[in-house]
Amino acid sequence: MILKHQHFQSLLIFGLFASCFFFGCEPDSDIHPCQTFNYGDVPVMPVENEPFPFHNGEALIFKDSLDHELRMEMDTNGVNNSWVQQTLLSSYSSTCEGGTRRISNLQAFDVTFHSNTTNFELYCSFQANSSPFGDTTYFYDSMNPRVNDANKPVSGWHVVLTYVANARGKDAFFADMAFLHRYEFASFKNFHGKDFIKVYSKYEEDGSELHFNHEKGFIAFRKEHGTLWVLDRTE
Repeated sequence: MILKHQHFQSLLIFGLFASCFFFGCEPDSDIHPCQTFNYGDVPVMPVENEPFPFHNGEALIFKDSLDHELRMEMDTNGVNNSWVQQTLLSSYSSTCEGGTRRISNLQAFDVTFHSNTTNFELYCSFQANSSPFGDTTYFYDSMNPRVNDANKPVSGWHVVLTYVANARGKDAFFADMAFLHRYEFASFKNFHGKDFIKVYSKYEEDGSELHFNHEKGFIAFRKEHGTLWVLDRTE
């Protein structure tokens, strides 16, 4: 399958960030000989009632406080199901050349929305992840929505919201991983008179914000101190 460069880049950046955090070397020892662990295909595991919130061919219609509309059209590829191989290395002994290899093929569902009237781009990836910690490899699933300027999605203005969507039974372990929880959570929020539940939010110092939930996906966003766009409907 041919992957879009943007999708692969987002997965690669997140995988490298996670592996850098969990990377560690044990003291010289013969207890952990060099070896390769191949975990094969690791599909995402959505929790009950919280799957990937987007479907092929959708358009998201947002409104501001004056009832002006902003239409965000789904990319023509729709919801893309992809697999990316991740290889993590860790050395447990100075006599082991190359270190222990941990290989897995991680699944991701991702989608992009564009606008014909503004430079906004909405992107979201629901992905399986793996990270080594000591002699154990942990798997978890993350939701990664983002709003950015379409012409410079990485280096330009952007707001990224990331959280663990499914810890695969390791909730206590991932609860302390601060970099995996770049959000604020509220059981209820109201935007422009519309109510939303289970809202994940990210606020930036420049006045930008992004709000997301599993029921609707993107529910509101704002660039700097500009217009707050709130989801009105899906078509």
